[in-house]
Amino acid sequence: MLLEALLLFLLALLAAAVYLYHALQAKYQYWTKKGLPQSDTRVPFGSFGDDILGKKHRSLLAREEYQKFYDVPCYGGYIVSKPVLVVKDVDLAKRILVKDFDHFIDHAKSSIQ
Repeated sequence: MLLEALLLFLLALLAAAVYLYHALQAKYQYWTKKGLPQSDTRVPFGSFGDDILGKKHRSLLAREEYQKFYDVPCYGGYIVSKPVLVVKDVDLAKRILVKDFDHFIDHAKSSIQ
């Protein structure tokens, strides 16, 4: 009786973990569904998994992504599970930050290089 209850509990825990993993993985398809290229992600860390785990510095990851997406004006990434648009094209950045400013909400700090 006790063994069956423990086995049932472990099975329910495993099912919950699998569901949570797939739910988070679905969140990481936001940019793909929008038709934009996106950086590689790691559940549950997003695009900065190597930075959070101490494997690579954030600036090195940013440089690698910039080189990986050198031929596109923008691409998507994730900070944990929040989608973040990375705009590389100066003209597109100006359009977003000036002309279309009122169409975008939750602006984060930006830097135009």
